[in-house]
Amino acid sequence: TLWRCVMEKARQDSCSFRVSGDISDPDRISALLGVKPTYTHRKGERRSKFTEPYPNDMWRYQVSGDDEETLDELLRQIGGVFLEKVEQIKSLIADDGLKVDVYCSYEFWPNQGGFDFSPQVLELFTSAGIRLCISIWD
Repeated sequence: TLWRCVMEKARQDSCSFRVSGDISDPDRISALLGVKPTYTHRKGERRSKFTEPYPNDMWRYQVSGDDEETLDELLRQIGGVFLEKVEQIKSLIADDGLKVDVYCSYEFWPNQGGFDFSPQVLELFTSAGIRLCISIWD
C-alpha cells in the first residue's frame, strides 16, 4: 500500500557545503577546494518561471543519505572533503567576502523524529569557523 511505501522511506537527509555571494569564477572555487560542485546557480537566475530570481551566486557540494545514515555521518563525509582546506575556506571568507556554511536538511515521516551530533563532528566545523544550518521538514 501507499502507506507502507511511505513508511519504508521515512527519511531523506542531506548535508551541503555552500559558498554564496558574488562569485566571479565558480571554477576558481572548485580548483581552490579540490572538488567540483554538485550544484551551482548564478545571481538573477530563476529556479522556475514562477520563482523570484536568486539574490546571489551559489556553489554547493552535497552528500545525501539513506534511511540508515545519520546527519552525523553525512557531516563527517563533508568534513572529510573540506576540513583539510581550512586556510582556503578562510580565504574565501576574508579575501573574497563570500559566505561559507554547512546546510543540513532533515526530512522525516510521520511527523516525528530527531537527531544528534557527536562532539567530534561539532568540533570539526567550529574549529574552522564554519556555521552549521539545519532545516527540518515533515
